[in-house]
Amino acid sequence: MTLMCADVILLNALTIMKIKLQKKFKPVRDRVHYGGAVINNEEIDALLATINKNGGFNWTVGERGSEFEKALAKYTGHKHAVFTNSGSSALLLSLLSLNLSKGSFVVLPATTFPTAFSSIVYAGYKPLIVDAKIETFNIDEKELEKAFRKFSNIGAVIAVNIAGNIPNLVAIKKLTKRYGAKLLLDNCDGFGGKYAGKPVESLADIVATSFHAAHIITTGEGGAVFTSEPEVAIRVRQFRDWGREDGSDESTSLSGLPADYPRRYSFPVLGFNLKPLELQAAVGLVQLKKLKKFKKIRTGNFKKLNKIFSKYPHLFKPVQAENDADPCWFSFPIFIHGVPKSDLVSYLSKNNIETRPIFAGNILRHPIGTAQSLGACPNADEILKKGLFIGLSPRTTPDMIRFIEKTMDDFSSKYSK
Repeated sequence: MTLMCADVILLNALTIMKIKLQKKFKPVRDRVHYGGAVINNEEIDALLATINKNGGFNWTVGERGSEFEKALAKYTGHKHAVFTNSGSSALLLSLLSLNLSKGSFVVLPATTFPTAFSSIVYAGYKPLIVDAKIETFNIDEKELEKAFRKFSNIGAVIAVNIAGNIPNLVAIKKLTKRYGAKLLLDNCDGFGGKYAGKPVESLADIVATSFHAAHIITTGEGGAVFTSEPEVAIRVRQFRDWGREDGSDESTSLSGLPADYPRRYSFPVLGFNLKPLELQAAVGLVQLKKLKKFKKIRTGNFKKLNKIFSKYPHLFKPVQAENDADPCWFSFPIFIHGVPKSDLVSYLSKNNIETRPIFAGNILRHPIGTAQSLGACPNADEILKKGLFIGLSPRTTPDMIRFIEKTMDDFSSKYSK
């Protein structure tokens, strides 16, 4: 089959591409990034093989996508996985698939990523905001219980794994079960985490994750929805794939259409095109095999950074993990309490060390954050003002860790106890 010009250009570029080994780190001159894709020629070979297989004819998700979904489902302990074009899309699809009564409340912690909030609104539900815990930056299960006691029409709860840190899912699951609500887990930051020895995804009814370049494993962009409920999986796929009945050429089961009309052109829901590429699935299959290695590096880097920042308790409080949690850390989050946050950000920036705030901090403080709340969210306000994270991805080398330590020692010497 003849390749189109653009396909030939890409194929040639990939063929000659070599992933360069990282040069020796030079402090200050070289940037310490908070994250980024970690790939080598295995991923490049997988891309080439996928393009060559069909001659560049069709890159939409297909055989490799199905293989990736099966591998993801097996890893998480769920029966179904649906590959999407982003974690944000996965959140939206998860909420749409619930089919709750319009106007139902969906509880969300104030400390969150904004698309978790906006997905609730776009799905036709009402966000109900509760406070986070300073110690973990995650949803406060005590505040969640107050919300259940006060509001009768809560249809679902979104627990968010901030920076990979895992909320108290056992307590949250008991509450959602007691009050008849669904538990969604926004695990965009924490794929690979475990809780009480089980994959963290297995403890929620529906889970969304992200395969963005900065996250645990990557497909460049991308995400997935996990569930063990077949009806939910069907709806997620329908909403993802233009709203069609399914992807087959079998006759439709919908009334009002000719009896021989194909299901792939029969549309029962108002859908989108939120599909990923087959090329992304090929990369994902390679990355998934590296998950254990990536987690080991991230965990090691977390421990080293925790040791560094714990030297200065009068200035910083590293976040804590729940007792039964084994997070796959996305980043190293800290709470700054003894020095102006701007001073630290400026000093790290001067030394070419990237930092990021804790996402939205408190979603209620943003222009989009018009929502019902249980009350004031003072902890989220503090996280907004004093929360920060730095990187610990596999791109963060031992030399970088040593430089971060020296930088923090120099900075902290200016602020004696």
